[in-house]
Amino acid sequence: MAERDWISTEDLKAKATQHGALPALSVAAPRVAAPVAFAAVQAPRFAAVSAVSPVAPASLVSTLALRSAVAFPQLQIRAMGYKLKTKASVKKRFKVNRNGLVKRAQANKRHIATKKTRERIRRLGKPVFVQGKIRKNILRMLGK
Repeated sequence: MAERDWISTEDLKAKATQHGALPALSVAAPRVAAPVAFAAVQAPRFAAVSAVSPVAPASLVSTLALRSAVAFPQLQIRAMGYKLKTKASVKKRFKVNRNGLVKRAQANKRHIATKKTRERIRRLGKPVFVQGKIRKNILRMLGK
């Protein structure tokens, strides 16, 4: 069974009494009569919002959270991947050779070099190749 993206007033009432988060909920009928087709589309999404009335300041927070989650589903937080740099910075930092390999410079060579061995500093001066998913993202940002 698919998970619902709305909550009924009965479920909301039951959760409030179980957890004690909302001391009182008043269930009222909608004040504006809507056409039948519009009411069928609107009812599941906005039923919980119209059913909750802020009684105490403690319930105001949960009411606002409920309104934002139900009325604006696009505002729900989703896990995003790593945000890469802009294309101009990618052009400065990476070079693509004729084989399609992406070359980059290594870090840790700019300062605090006194405690690094000469061998390590020489090794850090050599370029390395980017591999995997990062290489694919860099090529996409470079338009190749």
